[in-house]
Amino acid sequence: MPNSEPPATMQEQSKQRFMAFWDARYHETPPINHLFKRCLPARWARIHSLPDAKRYADNAQEWAELKLRQNAVIAALIAEGNCLRIIVNFIEINNPLFKVHDFENIGVFVDHAAETVYQSYQLEVEWKPGALDDILTMIAREEMRAFFMGPDCLISPYDGGVDVILKDESTCAAFKERFQDWLSPRADGL
Repeated sequence: MPNSEPPATMQEQSKQRFMAFWDARYHETPPINHLFKRCLPARWARIHSLPDAKRYADNAQEWAELKLRQNAVIAALIAEGNCLRIIVNFIEINNPLFKVHDFENIGVFVDHAAETVYQSYQLEVEWKPGALDDILTMIAREEMRAFFMGPDCLISPYDGGVDVILKDESTCAAFKERFQDWLSPRADGL
């Protein structure tokens, strides 16, 4: 008997590919960035965007430092010219990013503990230093919530720094060694 189901649309295929990729690497958590530290602690590291763990940039010099550090973290994990995916969990629908880029809807994900539902989108871009500065600024200003996904890592900027999830514990240890001057001195890494 022939299959009577209609073929999957391009968007459905994109969602399926995303979920297959996600489940193979990060099945412990839904693709909601504030859950990464709790669900993947052995592979997690946090970099502070400003000296002395200052949370918010107040002037042009601090904004420049924030972008410098966040671009350095991304460049350490994604080679220039390679693709990365921007995964958006929260954004105002009238945000100009939606007018400029063709984000794909990848589904609805739930943070059960917070009883929050996220409509999520993805966009594949070619990485080069400075290319994501507008997005990094919007994230630091809490205008959107997003993370970046490379072949072997998750990069999750927030208003005070960048959380990363690496492929394994040894890669995470090497990353922490490389960026030790930007890590928190606290035992919990926050």
